[in-house]
Amino acid sequence: MIRAKINRIYSKERVINNLFANFLGLQVFRYISSHSIYYFKLLKNFKYLDKKLKHLVKIGYFKEENFLDEKSFELAKSEFEELIKSDHSENLQNNAIINYSVNLTDDILEQYPNLSKIFHNKKIRDYFSKAEMKNDVDIKVRLERLIIKNNDMPDTNKVYHTDTFHNTYKAWIYLTDTNSENGPLIIKEKSHRFSLRNIIKNFIKSIKYSIYINWILKPDDEPINNYADNNYQFFRNYTKKEHLDKVSTKLKSKKNTLVFANTHAVHRRGDGNINSIRDSIHFYSRENPFKN
Repeated sequence: MIRAKINRIYSKERVINNLFANFLGLQVFRYISSHSIYYFKLLKNFKYLDKKLKHLVKIGYFKEENFLDEKSFELAKSEFEELIKSDHSENLQNNAIINYSVNLTDDILEQYPNLSKIFHNKKIRDYFSKAEMKNDVDIKVRLERLIIKNNDMPDTNKVYHTDTFHNTYKAWIYLTDTNSENGPLIIKEKSHRFSLRNIIKNFIKSIKYSIYINWILKPDDEPINNYADNNYQFFRNYTKKEHLDKVSTKLKSKKNTLVFANTHAVHRRGDGNINSIRDSIHFYSRENPFKN
């Protein structure tokens, strides 16, 4: 029992549901500890990082244009188009967008060799390993086609948020240009860094989470998205969009650009025009910050 509780503390679980422990600073301890471990590794490895990864550490993202050679890009785009229109594609439609998504599983990769090459791309995998400062990173890949349907309906991914309490990474190879018309990634530079502001934010929200789960949520009700079992969408800010828009950067990118971002930074999906389309190959990981 005690070992299980300790294992939860030193895990990637976003928030531990224990009001007393959070009031005493459990989430603050987890935030400080995870960042301390990261910066200790960074001190040892910073001189071995290339310019792109140093930019990631400093700013929170980097971009690499013309990531694939022209032939590989066109072949991958052709396979993307076939898969996104196939029975493998899941339509994750909500009131705001249509999101066609395909997880690249082993059986799919066997049939689509050009996407398989991208899935196993050594350069991308090295970026994840060096960003996480781990030898073995569990990277998942999916195809995404986002079509904006209604800008007046709520869309939680367009709310400024951080993915979790520690550094964590995502990357996209864009198959279409991304611009103000189709909702580019927007990120607040340097907001991933260790700060007193983030300590306070983690403290307050961990207490709010425990109060909601234990005293507000009724036994027969499903928790609202902000407080789902895995704390998905917990670190979201619904009140400062206008201010954050002024101080954040739109990552407008040409097709065949790799965007690599630390999604511990404050970010959101940008606004776009109705019926605009954004296609990408999406890479993501969620590593335990306390383990090598």
